[in-house]
Amino acid sequence: MVHLKEIHLSVIASSSDVVFILNRLFTLLTSSIKRFIRATTDVDQFQSQLKLHSNWTSSQLKAKFGLYHHTVNNFNAKHVVVITWTDMVPYPASYYAVQGKDTADGYQEAENQAENFPPVITGPTTLNVTFGEVYTTALSVSDPNTGDTVTVTADSAPLGASFNPTTYQFTWNVSTYTNISIQIVAKDSKNAASIYSPAQIIMCYCANGGTCDYTGETIEDGSVSQVPCICSDGWTGDHCTVDFDSCANFPCYENVTCTDNVAPLTGYTCGSCPQGYTGDGILCSDFDECASSATNNCQQVCVNTIGGYTCDCQSGYQLNADGKTCLDIDECFKNSQICGQNCTNTNGSYFCSCNSGFYLNSDNKTCIAATSCSSNNNCSESCTLINGKVQCACKNGYVLQPDGVSCKDLDECADQTDTCQMLCNNTLGGYQCRCSIGYSLNIDGKTCSDINECGTSYPCHSNANCQNTPGSYICSCNSGYTGNGKTCTEETAYELTITIDAPFNALMNDKNSTAYKNEVSKLHTAISSAYQNDSRTSNEVKVVTITNLTNLRLGGIVVDCILTVLKNYTQGTALLKNIIQTGAISSYVVQSVNVTVNNDVERKR
Repeated sequence: MVHLKEIHLSVIASSSDVVFILNRLFTLLTSSIKRFIRATTDVDQFQSQLKLHSNWTSSQLKAKFGLYHHTVNNFNAKHVVVITWTDMVPYPASYYAVQGKDTADGYQEAENQAENFPPVITGPTTLNVTFGEVYTTALSVSDPNTGDTVTVTADSAPLGASFNPTTYQFTWNVSTYTNISIQIVAKDSKNAASIYSPAQIIMCYCANGGTCDYTGETIEDGSVSQVPCICSDGWTGDHCTVDFDSCANFPCYENVTCTDNVAPLTGYTCGSCPQGYTGDGILCSDFDECASSATNNCQQVCVNTIGGYTCDCQSGYQLNADGKTCLDIDECFKNSQICGQNCTNTNGSYFCSCNSGFYLNSDNKTCIAATSCSSNNNCSESCTLINGKVQCACKNGYVLQPDGVSCKDLDECADQTDTCQMLCNNTLGGYQCRCSIGYSLNIDGKTCSDINECGTSYPCHSNANCQNTPGSYICSCNSGYTGNGKTCTEETAYELTITIDAPFNALMNDKNSTAYKNEVSKLHTAISSAYQNDSRTSNEVKVVTITNLTNLRLGGIVVDCILTVLKNYTQGTALLKNIIQTGAISSYVVQSVNVTVNNDVERKR
């Protein structure tokens, strides 16, 4: 008779194993369960209740589930399963018929399934694998029931893995380290099945010579536990695949280029220290260019600065525009009143002196008369007593006249006592220096510098090139224009092809030959003369250029020319053709003429 049992399961086990045990029990029960009425699981209470229809007797249930063994983490653990049941009202026999079989056959099939146990498949619960290497392990497969045929297949396996269903050997060429699932199914001939799946896969993937740190904390990546890596020098990252950037912390001096040494090399290379600094690129310090004359261009005084230096001059000198050399300051010329009477310039300084009959005051500038002259001394400027005799004196820039009384301006320019580089302009009591056209007077008031007319105010035509020369400049029209450089007129180019009756020497095939050059010279003169002698083109046609001579046939030459004419030429190609077609080109007889406009040729000429 088929009985309806309400089975109560109480599982004594750790919380991590409860679900595994219950699922395992359900697998065993499925071979005898006819129909589930209700199944509830309360994991927190470690209990499960089942209501099922079964043809098992109470003694079979006790034998089946009184004590259950399974393997967890490579050691055997006993889990006591306490089962209670309650007989319920049997269903009619017709309720339990299976797929059209009569009730007796259904009972027999259920009885056979109740006595069948699924195959047992075991293997390592933890797989320790290394990326890039081959992992091999053999599974153990058995069946508790004599005579059952067991089939073992790989339900899921990672890329590069294979399973031998005969030897039960699992082989994996480890080439991936994420999204890994391994399930090997053992099924007997009565469709009872067991599944092997490793509880943990520990992956070692450390590239570029890195080693796995099995003492460190693993990184969980889905179904795989990644072992941390100890990377070799030059590499970093979870799997040692990233080149370690030694420049990331800016080890070089500020504004010095840092170059990371590409792995497997380690470290970094610093560039040269900035200009004005010295060091190895890691540590840079200011370089004192003033410490040696070999490291600065100052003529007199060098002033060191951070990263460079500046030049200065001694007292009595001024720095030139080049910022390096020094020019003596002519204090006497710069300030004619600096001395009471006579001023003498020296390198970097000056000194004052007095005329006869005077002596230098304590200020070393003004003069004091030895004695006072009478008011009727007749001197035009000043006088002094020398040995009791009145002697007249003149200021700087003047000379005492033969009368011994009057003073006359001294013409330093005429006497060539001036210090001017170019032109001298005499003034009362002195002189002034001037420069020739195209030059400007320097700050010293004596020397002159060339004026770059091209750089200050562009004196040439907008279609001309300006070239500065000493004291002047040269304007020249750009290609495609003609004129004197200050006035440039645009040109137009025409291609001219003339066929003439003339013997063609074979040597003319070589443009470097004398024969070719002589013929080109003669034709150039003849064609140029034809246009220059015609009043309609004499002012417009500027250049005739012969580009090629070609042998048309025996006794004939094709002459290719380029005519450069002014842009304002308006007669067109007809006149240029007519002048050659109807006029005489020296002794040449013209067969045909063709003229076309070609400005591109002119621009490239």
